[in-house]
Amino acid sequence: MRKISDLKYQQLEIREPMENVFVGEMKINGRKSFNLNFINDLTDFFMFVYEQKNIDNKNRFFVFKGEEGSGIFNLGGDLKLFLELVEKKDILKLQMYGRQCVDLIYKSIQAKNSGMTTVALINGHAKGGGFESTLACDIIIAEKDYKIDLPEIALGFFPGMGAFELLTKRIGIVEAKKFIFSGKSKYTNELYELGVFDYLVERGKSEEELLNIVKKERASQTTYNSVRKICDRLNPVFYHDLIDTVDLWVDSILDISEENKSRINRVIETIDKRYK
Repeated sequence: MRKISDLKYQQLEIREPMENVFVGEMKINGRKSFNLNFINDLTDFFMFVYEQKNIDNKNRFFVFKGEEGSGIFNLGGDLKLFLELVEKKDILKLQMYGRQCVDLIYKSIQAKNSGMTTVALINGHAKGGGFESTLACDIIIAEKDYKIDLPEIALGFFPGMGAFELLTKRIGIVEAKKFIFSGKSKYTNELYELGVFDYLVERGKSEEELLNIVKKERASQTTYNSVRKICDRLNPVFYHDLIDTVDLWVDSILDISEENKSRINRVIETIDKRYK
């Protein structure tokens, strides 16, 4: 069995601040988005946590957070890659990208059945798939006053890796549709009030809050695990639905207009200037 010291990633820095609590801090090269190499790193890290034996029957915690001090959590899907694949009409690679993402999402949803709690620490601005990726977690801790965007509708497609299914699960279909179709930014404070996030903390305090939560949950972990399983049973998200949504997303993005392609290129340029 691998040890945490065995994990060597280019775009993730791993540490264990408390026994069986594994934190992956994103150290993404260049544009802080879900590039294919980062997806592979995150998938392997998830599987490492999944493989670990429980120590004293304590839950394992799989945690990911943005790069400390960057002001960014994650900027979402790899727009440059999307445009390249759209120009080539490479349906297969677009599908593969989407399916890799939803595989991670579904593993996160199902993790509690294997004694694992998944946590997102939103410690910076999050866009598109960067925000989407947090929604499958059992616990979302958000720091105050960061912007959250789902800009896909304004760019001619839609967030296709679980946003509809997972936002609906947290805040209902009406509020989920309002946010997704508005194309407008919301601050973490607003989304916490809506019920999207579980905890709202001061900037720089999310990991401290995480350790407090771990202590609290481990004192009654059977209760917390049982409640989450009941919630999943009442509001299930099925793998085949996520895959169907990815296929619809592929159709959508292949059909974007030249005008929207130009918009996406401008977004890429803006991100590269502001966040690189």
